[in-house]
Amino acid sequence: MGASISSQIESFWQTEVELGREPRSLGGSCRESIRGTNAARNTSGEIGIESERGSEACVQVLSLSTSRQDFVRSRSQRVSQVAPVSIEVESQVIDEHARAVNASVYRNKLFSVLFLLHITAVTTGVVYLGIEFALQKGQSKIHTLKRWYPPLGAAVVVGNIFGCVCQIALKLKPGEFARAVLWINAVLTISAAVMLLATGLSLNLALGVLLIIFAVAQSLYSCWVSYRLKYAGDILSASLTPANRALGIYRISNCILIVASFWMALWIFGLVGAVKHTLSSLIVVVLLGSLAWTMEVLRNIVHGTVAGVVAQVYFDGGNPTQYSVKTSLHRVCTTSFGSICLGSSIVPILHALRMAARGLNRLQGENEFLFSCANCFMGIMDTLIGFGNNWAYVQVVVYGKPFIKASQDTWNLIKHCKLDVLINTDLTSSVCVLSGISGGMLCVLVSGGWIFAIHKALTTTISILAFIMGYSMVRIAMAVPQGSVAVHYVCYAENPTNQQLLQSPISERLKEVLQALA
Repeated sequence: MGASISSQIESFWQTEVELGREPRSLGGSCRESIRGTNAARNTSGEIGIESERGSEACVQVLSLSTSRQDFVRSRSQRVSQVAPVSIEVESQVIDEHARAVNASVYRNKLFSVLFLLHITAVTTGVVYLGIEFALQKGQSKIHTLKRWYPPLGAAVVVGNIFGCVCQIALKLKPGEFARAVLWINAVLTISAAVMLLATGLSLNLALGVLLIIFAVAQSLYSCWVSYRLKYAGDILSASLTPANRALGIYRISNCILIVASFWMALWIFGLVGAVKHTLSSLIVVVLLGSLAWTMEVLRNIVHGTVAGVVAQVYFDGGNPTQYSVKTSLHRVCTTSFGSICLGSSIVPILHALRMAARGLNRLQGENEFLFSCANCFMGIMDTLIGFGNNWAYVQVVVYGKPFIKASQDTWNLIKHCKLDVLINTDLTSSVCVLSGISGGMLCVLVSGGWIFAIHKALTTTISILAFIMGYSMVRIAMAVPQGSVAVHYVCYAENPTNQQLLQSPISERLKEVLQALA
């Protein structure tokens, strides 16, 4: 009977502890029962067998209750001592569960379907234009191929090589690369301008003058932001550390570059066929729009893959594995692909408009009308940027959110932590963009010089197309550092005390910027 009572007591106490309550009410009721039993014994001198058993049970309950209360108190003290760790572990488990659930949900499916339909339509159209061009009679088509394909093909190759060189330089010396690319871009731009001016053609003269103005403005900009280069090097170094440990990221980036190269080769084939078409102007515009969207999607595939891998390092610690790289790439290309396609269609437009608003805001001067227009434009763009930004890809891939929701949540998180003030002064995005421009200008020199030597009249057209191709290829390669920096900021905003981010330069730089604005 005693064993049965003890087991029942143990079961009751365990239930109470699991529910977070101390079993004091049971002990108190047992004390009252014992007092009543003793009073009855004193009065009548007799007690029944059931009363004796009840009394014994209550005595056991009372003794066990007292010991259990002491245990619960000690347990509560231990829990209070390790509460932060327990809460952190629980939140990680919840986040992991949320990530696992959302990873299986396809987001923004309409845009993934639209993109695939667009690829199918463009591929069909390009093949049709190419076949139509190949069936033309005469030797003119041979001359056309010789004039277009080799220079533009060279632009693709040069863009690939320059992008890989930029990746290697960033891995080895991020700070030095950030400083060097500002001046490399100015030198290459002036060189391309001189080459265009040397043709003597009126359109090339105008384009060359514009490039010289841009090069001078770029040189002045480099002098103006030189004091920010140290932080740019520090944040690039800190952000690329986990990415550099995952060699699979760079393999994926190189594979995407190969895919982009094949797509451009097919695209050039269609472009050459469109030159002799009656609707050549319209077809070229459509092909350029298609190329821009496709290259942006490919770039953001790399960006999203990097975000997923690096975020896992910040959340879980340790080194990224080949499995984590494959998992991130699979999520980007399946459940998050629609969000990638949607973001690739609107983010470049919104960021270009925001850059224009910021430029207008700096040039407003003391004119009250310009001041009002600039502030209004800037306010509109600050609102719109919350619906589409590069930071959203982190939550798109990590948490499986739809793109618009991820944009809003990420931007609100960044503004809540006042990181938007720091981001506006960060040069890492400028470094990536200027790297792309440098690659484009290098392709202008190579391809433009090539076509200048064999057919001067096409110098302007080939130079513009070569710039677009070189810029696109380098930007795909630079998606690795840009994605690493983006996930670094977002993860810091989510948890500034993250053990993996204790050495981040964000804290000190944020204090400096806020003090300067105070």
